[in-house]
Amino acid sequence: EILIYSYNGIDYLAKDVSEKTVAEIEERHDEFPGVTTDVQPIRKYIDGSYAAHVVGYVRAISGEEYNELKSSGYLMTDTIGKIGVEKAAESFLRGHNGIRRTEQDIVGRVTAKLAGDPVKPGSDVILTIDMDLQKVAMDSLAERIRIIREQADYKTNFGDANAGAVVVLDVNSGEILAMVSYPTFDPSEYVVNQPEFNRAIQGTYAPGSTFKPLVAIAALEEGIITPDTVVYDSGILDVDGHKFICLEYRQGFGAHYNLKLDRALATSCNIYFHKVGVDT
Repeated sequence: EILIYSYNGIDYLAKDVSEKTVAEIEERHDEFPGVTTDVQPIRKYIDGSYAAHVVGYVRAISGEEYNELKSSGYLMTDTIGKIGVEKAAESFLRGHNGIRRTEQDIVGRVTAKLAGDPVKPGSDVILTIDMDLQKVAMDSLAERIRIIREQADYKTNFGDANAGAVVVLDVNSGEILAMVSYPTFDPSEYVVNQPEFNRAIQGTYAPGSTFKPLVAIAALEEGIITPDTVVYDSGILDVDGHKFICLEYRQGFGAHYNLKLDRALATSCNIYFHKVGVDT
């Protein structure tokens, strides 16, 4: 089984130990035969909580993952990307293990270093994320959720917000400039499962007002309206027995009355797009 599962013969008794502990182990090799110290590379996530869902994290390979990837050279002791870019770009980021050959005495102390094969680092993966914009999006979303929860009036604000997502696209290229999901987590210290859910790409939500420009485009392409077509908003519209109410009218700000497309988009007028959608 050792040969089949590529066990490397190393059991880690402790990780992230202090320099004092390392020094004491090295000085007392004769009392701890077979116990050695070594340096292990780890991921360092700069501002990790701001882009945790995008970047993802690495953890120990699971049994299922090992069975799937062992033919590609993975070992049972490997770490592997679990979500986000860490998972999607695993094959690019991984690199190749090296081989270190040493001679050791009877208690495990290294007495000589022999020729070996160097480690081959993986490739760099560069994202389109603008980190300054990413931070603004995350901080703004967290602050808005805080305000909603703390300033509830139970009329227009029920104080029930506890999560959200923001995605910012470059309209010219389609590149994703920011993608945040709240609540977030620190990928270096991640323990619980719930924050792992990426609401920006895994959640299913009603499109809301983001669908209105699509209605406008369809109506323009079909010749139902022009940018100068005037549509009247009285605040309420009945379509086949279903009553639709303009958001500002519902909140007591009155109707928009006569609107052209530019003002309809600027005010996100429900009635304008309901009428245009029905006609289209």
